[in-house]
Amino acid sequence: MDAASGAAIIALDLQPNDNYLEICCAPGSKLCYAADIIGTTGTGTLTGVDISSERMRICKNQMKKFNVERGRLFVCDGTTFDVSAPTRVGKWVSPEVLKQAKKESDSNNVKRKERETLIEPAVKRIRAVYSGRMIREDQQLRKVTVTNTDEISEETDEGFLKYDKVLVDAECTHDGSVVHLLKYAQQGWERALDKGKFLDQDRIQGLEQLQRRLIDNGYRQ
Repeated sequence: MDAASGAAIIALDLQPNDNYLEICCAPGSKLCYAADIIGTTGTGTLTGVDISSERMRICKNQMKKFNVERGRLFVCDGTTFDVSAPTRVGKWVSPEVLKQAKKESDSNNVKRKERETLIEPAVKRIRAVYSGRMIREDQQLRKVTVTNTDEISEETDEGFLKYDKVLVDAECTHDGSVVHLLKYAQQGWERALDKGKFLDQDRIQGLEQLQRRLIDNGYRQ
């Protein structure tokens, strides 16, 4: 990991109780650095998302190597990722979850079967490819669309715990990277231009749209 990558983590000013989300996290160097900063004295957690299962295997090995017990990894599209921050860390349970559980318990006016019908969609789980020991019991809540008794669809975030810090390490063209420019110079500019790797307008436009969607979803977390 170079100094610029480390600077991005330092700029987040991570704290021991922060729930940290990194979209496009593979191969995992920044995620492990964030884990080192957050430490294990608080209730802080780490969640990594990447669409590449091959690159995520490298990230998974990194997490295991450094024994990140409060981290988890998901192979999925970062533009649509919608899993809540962990609500359980060891014996600690989020106050939001306890409040919702009490609310459900006190709902005497709703029949048990009806209550299960309304609540079940909001606890739909998505399987993590890696989950540290301290957060394996987390429910991995998702923000989903449910239909109420008036058959009106709405997005619910009840019990959905927001992340404190989010980093979107979106894919870029590398056209301004000195390392890549030197590589193109060594391999020959004709080869880079023929393969559409350098200053290709279609590629630039496609990546710009992808970056916007990733950042938009990052803000929603």
